[in-house]
Amino acid sequence: MPSSISTHYTVQINSIMRREKMNKKLQQIINRPDTWIAKQHSNNTSTSRNNFLQDKSLPTGFDSINEVLHLNGWPLGASIEIFEEIHMNGSMSLLLPAMKHLNRQNRWQAFIAPPYIPYAPMLLNKGIDTKKILLIHPRSKEELLWTTEQALRSTTCSTVFSWLGSKKYRYSDLRRLQLAAAEGDMLSILFRDVATRNTQAPSSLRLLINNHRRVTVLKQRGGKQNITIQLANEEKDRCKLSSIKNSQI
Repeated sequence: MPSSISTHYTVQINSIMRREKMNKKLQQIINRPDTWIAKQHSNNTSTSRNNFLQDKSLPTGFDSINEVLHLNGWPLGASIEIFEEIHMNGSMSLLLPAMKHLNRQNRWQAFIAPPYIPYAPMLLNKGIDTKKILLIHPRSKEELLWTTEQALRSTTCSTVFSWLGSKKYRYSDLRRLQLAAAEGDMLSILFRDVATRNTQAPSSLRLLINNHRRVTVLKQRGGKQNITIQLANEEKDRCKLSSIKNSQI
């Protein structure tokens, strides 16, 4: 066998073994007693997810936001940071259209350290199958980072929402999450408190969201920055109606 072909197969086998290892680590998290997992969900990830994610971006569902984003939608395989007040949850209403779109895949939508319990009836009403929702509650900052990284490296998630909160993180920690996200094609959202917005991070997109449904692009790789988007009235109404009800954990 020619050496080039041998090298190709060696790299391919190593890649497969690495994915299997990451999926086993995620399975360990899933098996923990403090992880909530919906019933009757298959871990088969053979669905044709690449059929509608070829451009490595996903429309947000809001025209005014799509217009200012570099790829006309949420970048996939990249780390996105969203800053807002801890007690707010308006940003999730902006992500519901993407969740519905990714719901077509037979993969998990992971909520890591959420400050509230997602409101199942509303999700179902929006066409999001709650059987694909995975709730993970890390017990420490270190476990939060580790769990987020494993979920991002796994091929079994279409979406990873991780609430980093107001804690301080090293640049190297956030860099690991960015690199992990870059290995896949999932939607990766890191929620952080607005007080941390001036810290440095390697994310591809950073957004600031306030309670008046104004979205400010703080940073965007390859696109416009420091630009504020005021959602149109119909978009604000849709966003308000979609706002996730929650109960504090």
